[in-house]
Amino acid sequence: MYTFPLLKLFKCLLKDYKIAERIEKEGKGCVIVVNKWDTIPNKKQQTALHYEEDVREKLRSLDWAPIVYSTAIAGHSVDKYVLCGKLLIYAV
Repeated sequence: MYTFPLLKLFKCLLKDYKIAERIEKEGKGCVIVVNKWDTIPNKKQQTALHYEEDVREKLRSLDWAPIVYSTAIAGHSVDKYVLCGKLLIYAV
C-alpha cells in the first residue's frame, strides 16, 4: 500500500505520476492524501468535489483510489487514511 502525499493542492510532480503508474502496473493498494487542506479558505462540499476532480484528472491511473483531505500538522483526518489503508489491506 502506498499513501500518496500531495503536499500542495493542484501540484503533482513527475515522480508522482511515475509512482501512480507503478502502483497501477503492480496492482498495489493506494490512498491519495491531499495535505494542507486547512489552507483552503471558505471550504464547502463543492470545494472538495472540485479538488477531487482535479486530482482524478491528474492521476487518471488511480481513479479507483480513495482520496482523503488532511491537515497533518493538526492530525486532521489521520483516522480516515488509516482506516482506508486497513480496508485496502483486508481487500487483498
